[in-house]
Amino acid sequence: MATFNSYDEDGRVTSVLLHLQHAAEMLLKAVLCQHKVNVFDKETGKSLGFEKCLGLCRANHALGSGLIDQSQKITVAARAMAERKTIGHLS
Repeated sequence: MATFNSYDEDGRVTSVLLHLQHAAEMLLKAVLCQHKVNVFDKETGKSLGFEKCLGLCRANHALGSGLIDQSQKITVAARAMAERKTIGHLS
């Protein structure tokens, strides 16, 4: 919240895009949980990532492909922008 409300522009776009991607991932996981799908990888014990959740929702839970395709494009673009900005800040 501090990044978004600060006077400094540095990190604001990255922060918003990362939160957007996280929110989309949590919504997909909620759909999977409602359908009694385990959202944890059995081998690693870690939760599934965005792409895996999206694939499971598309394949098994009748989410509209047009909606998901558009959502996926937006989220992938947001993630790419956030990663570019994060890498730029690290170098």
